[in-house]
Formats: sequence, structure tokens, C-alpha cells
Amino acid sequence: MLGLSNNLASGGFVDTFANLKSLIFDGSNEYLEIADDSSLDITDTITLSAWIKPSAISNAWQGIIAKGDLSDTGDVYKMYIDNAEKVQVRFNNESSSAVVSSALSNDTWYHICSTYDKDAGGSDEHKLYVDGVLVDTADFSDAISTNNDELRFGITQNTSNAYYGNLDSIAIWNTTLSANAVAEIYANGKGIDLRSNSGDYTSASSLVGYWRCGDGK
Repeated sequence: MLGLSNNLASGGFVDTFANLKSLIFDGSNEYLEIADDSSLDITDTITLSAWIKPSAISNAWQGIIAKGDLSDTGDVYKMYIDNAEKVQVRFNNESSSAVVSSALSNDTWYHICSTYDKDAGGSDEHKLYVDGVLVDTADFSDAISTNNDELRFGITQNTSNAYYGNLDSIAIWNTTLSANAVAEIYANGKGIDLRSNSGDYTSASSLVGYWRCGDGK
């Protein structure tokens, strides 16, 4: 499983990087870069999760999680804040992508979780949860593309789309977490150790990347 102990490089200076605090990004050119790994090539079922506290949402794009080449169409999966001050998750270079969105506010901690199951059927294969509650769904049934690019936190598409605020407890699974599991993670807060099952959360063995970042201070 990928984490802070391996495959990590800094793409810009990060003010706080310790297991006592969250990561702080200044909205300029700070981001973290994780080397490509085959475990991040997830095509059919995926869950992305992060605790975020944006400091300034002002009609500007801000990347949270992105697997791609820092081009305008290079990300196979990404989570970001758009210029309408909403959080979105997209797949496959924005071509035939699913988009789910929810309004955010400044200086507030949120747990953002996106799940996808290609073979779920129906019209809601892609789901977005905010603070443990399902807020939007999207119809999308394609396999997620793969690439050999890095995974980045705090940026997407290009260096002008830098995140301003705190990030904590970023996680990626190669399975689709249930609504009850997402609620369990939120209820336990940023301090939960996702490497161990707890209550309705039973997917620790499917965790492929986990960056605890700290306790959210």
C-alpha cells in the first residue's frame, strides 16, 4: 500500500508536513507528487476520499487529487473545486466524464468521498458524499483509463490550479465503499485509521493508497 513512507516527492514546498498536523497549501504552486504505481491503475471500482478545509474559494479552480500529466485533459481521475465554488470528481480526461458537485464554504472541514462501480447498473454508478451524506450521483459506466503519470495532491491540470487550504487523510481504494462505510468514516473523524476495519467500514484490505497527513490541526 502506498503512503507517506514511499514514492513521495514534493512538487513545491509544503508548509506543514508531519503526522501531527494536516498539510497546508498556499494556493500558489505548492503540491505533493507521488510516483506512478500499478496499484493506482484502477479501472472498474474506485473510491477517493479526503478531508479538506479550503481557505479561499473565489471562483478559481483548485485541485485536490489528480492522476495525470498536468495538462488540461490529462487526468484519468481527479477531485477538485471548480470556478463555481463546488467540489467535483471527474474521470477519463473529462471526455464522457461523470461530474458530481456540491457547494462548499471557506474555513470549514469537509469529508469528501467519491465512489464508482462500473458494473452497478442503473443511472447512479458514480456517487458523491459530503460529510457522510450522499449529495449527488451521475450516470457513467465506462472503464476508467490508466496512465503512467504521477498522482498529485493540491493541484490539477496545471500549476495555476493550486489548492489553498488544508488537506488531511487522503485515501484511495480499488473497491466501491458502501454508503454505510462512508458514514462510518465520517462519524469517526480524521483520526480513524483506515488500515483497520471498524464497524460498517470493512474495506481495509482494498486500500491501495493512504496518506494520513496528520490529525487535522
